[in-house]
Amino acid sequence: MYIFNHIHIMATNGIPCPTDASIILTYRCPMRCKMCNVWQYPTEKSKEIQPEELRTLPKLKFINLTGGEPFIREDLDKIVEECYRHSNRIVISTSGWFEDRVIALAKKFPNIGIRISIEGLSCKNDELRGHAGGFDKGYVLY
Repeated sequence: MYIFNHIHIMATNGIPCPTDASIILTYRCPMRCKMCNVWQYPTEKSKEIQPEELRTLPKLKFINLTGGEPFIREDLDKIVEECYRHSNRIVISTSGWFEDRVIALAKKFPNIGIRISIEGLSCKNDELRGHAGGFDKGYVLY
């Protein structure tokens, strides 16, 4: 599984329980960021975490869905649906590249948080992210 981070720990019956989780859904990404090399090592779709694997998550205060680019996943809505069974607060970290998918998911799950990564104004953002037009795609979602 790509659950890589349990942040705050609280005790329940003397057994430590995670309260927060960051879940890496994929290492696939359309961006070519200079500060990140994840795109150089994309995961195979068949080896990525599946929505049914998330059924074992405990109750959590917060879940961050991240990647790579989470919106590259065609089953992201199923993942979000399963995550809402474990937490009321879900945030997806994204470049905003797939703006139509972001908007569609936000309409389906109106309480979801969307964290769009922008690294400065247009020219600098696109230079750092290695993809022309990335700033505009992310900015339009604000």
